[in-house]
Amino acid sequence: VTKNDFIEQQRQSTNSILGMVEMMLGLSVILSIFGLMNNQVIGFIQKKKEYAILYSTSMSKKQIKIMVLFEVLGTFFCGCIIGMGLSMWITQFLEQILFSIGICIGVSIKIKELVSAVGIIFFVLSLTSISPMRKVSKINVVDEIKYE
Repeated sequence: VTKNDFIEQQRQSTNSILGMVEMMLGLSVILSIFGLMNNQVIGFIQKKKEYAILYSTSMSKKQIKIMVLFEVLGTFFCGCIIGMGLSMWITQFLEQILFSIGICIGVSIKIKELVSAVGIIFFVLSLTSISPMRKVSKINVVDEIKYE
């Protein structure tokens, strides 16, 4: 086995491992988007009575819509901060694991891809806030308050 053959074998095994890691990351992003959408819908259903009480006592529907939007933005920014921290840690951890099994590869974070992923997640979260905002304007205060 020549040096070039050895390097090519290492490159192929590294590419297959990195392909699996990228596939797992892609699946985790898809699952997290579904989880975020699910949380938004469930959160609205649980807060319908609260929104009705706020509307009947102190807030306009426009203010409630803005509040819903800020809840989505707060979720987004908390998720980004936690996600960025964990991704930095996991990247370093993955690099050390690969080194310990004899694969010397520099794992780096691609800022352009990271920013595009954050933008896609923000877009999807923005879409999930549209439905609760529409439902807030159609809320029947009397029915929601007397429900329980």
